[in-house]
Amino acid sequence: MTPLLCVAPGCAIPGRHGDGCDQDGCRGCLTARAADGLRLCPVHLRRLGENPVKAAELHGELELVLKAAGQGERTSSKPGSGTPPRDEVVAIRAEIRHVLVSWAKLIGEERGIGLPTDEVSAIGAYVARHAEWLAATEYAGEAADELASLVSRAWGLAYPSGTRRVEVGPCPRCDGTLTAIVRPIDSTKPTEVLCDGDEQHRWDSTQLRTLDRLVMARKRAAA
Repeated sequence: MTPLLCVAPGCAIPGRHGDGCDQDGCRGCLTARAADGLRLCPVHLRRLGENPVKAAELHGELELVLKAAGQGERTSSKPGSGTPPRDEVVAIRAEIRHVLVSWAKLIGEERGIGLPTDEVSAIGAYVARHAEWLAATEYAGEAADELASLVSRAWGLAYPSGTRRVEVGPCPRCDGTLTAIVRPIDSTKPTEVLCDGDEQHRWDSTQLRTLDRLVMARKRAAA
């Protein structure tokens, strides 16, 4: 029985070449074998399990980018500029949610299981948990390609010029000022919102809704 090859678009083993390759400038073009019982190789299976979570994290990171634009930071479409165009950020956040929800619904319907709560982080984690199941279906290549492309494009908007500091506004718990430290996902330190008045007042990118609720409650109390 001939082993199945990975169906992820562009799958190739570095340094390995297919028949007919002249190897001139080719870094590798031999498609990897799919893992047993699956349609993806181990590398793309791992990425399929990671990318839904990364996409959900980037959804939160991009919310901080929008806050930066709301604080009046200069926006530009020039590569490497500090803040990307707001409409592009809004569009990619909507796309992240749409793509994750679509895959979650497919998984839920075809597997006959319940769906996660209506939070992007929970939806991303749900899709990731079922990566191996997806990798065995006819959708394996499409899922791997779509999620990888989504993460790549969102990353470019979230981190156009590396780590950034964004002033968010007054702290809801004291008289300090909040500043968001927006870091790339592969950084050893997380993106977080810090208060200059009390070091205990800090929120990471998964707690932005909690922070927003605290800010709104303080505004209502002050009204």
